[in-house]
Amino acid sequence: MERLLEDWQHEYRATPNEYPISNNDRPATYDQFITLRDTLVFSNKYYADKAGRSLIIWTKLDGTPTDTIEIREPNLSKMSFQPWYESDWSLIDDETQWNYVTAWYSESANPLACTINKTWRYRISHKQQFVNLDTTSITRVHTFVRQHHWASTITRAAFDWEWSTVWEFKRVTAFGYVECDLEKWDWLELLMLDQNDSHIDSSYTQLNSNWRHVEYIDLAYN
Repeated sequence: MERLLEDWQHEYRATPNEYPISNNDRPATYDQFITLRDTLVFSNKYYADKAGRSLIIWTKLDGTPTDTIEIREPNLSKMSFQPWYESDWSLIDDETQWNYVTAWYSESANPLACTINKTWRYRISHKQQFVNLDTTSITRVHTFVRQHHWASTITRAAFDWEWSTVWEFKRVTAFGYVECDLEKWDWLELLMLDQNDSHIDSSYTQLNSNWRHVEYIDLAYN
């Protein structure tokens, strides 16, 4: 490639046939975006339920682009509860924002519950902060998520702490975590039980400290 120095002023003149100026023209990227938007949002056949999703556009390790574009689903199914939620459903905050889990509340057993809508791998976690236990006869805190699978039940993400005498603890933090396979139509409930397998009233929980989270983790992006 030949360049000629012009008047020694650090300006160069390329030969006429070195580089077609038309190579600087870019495709109509705005039109491409409109086409992509119409495909993803307004296609009733494939993408009618994808509004509000995010696109992931990948590059290679060296920074060069690839042909991979993926749709990222909102990935949140969290239910939080405040003390005395058993008698006031407004104290339950449902932050579920996706279609893989349907959250609901069962008054009969006092759990925070949800139904699984897609079979595969999930992450289950929960946390409760119990306070003022020295004013009760509670000597055991057993919290867990119970999986109902057809006619059977499975205990998931269990926290179990028991002490020998009453008045020994004023405060207990219960936390459970597990990754496991769940199937469509399974349903989960969060239980908080004492030494008699009786429900621990949420009045003994701390404000703004209690939640149950179910996350679908089979999102193998790129």
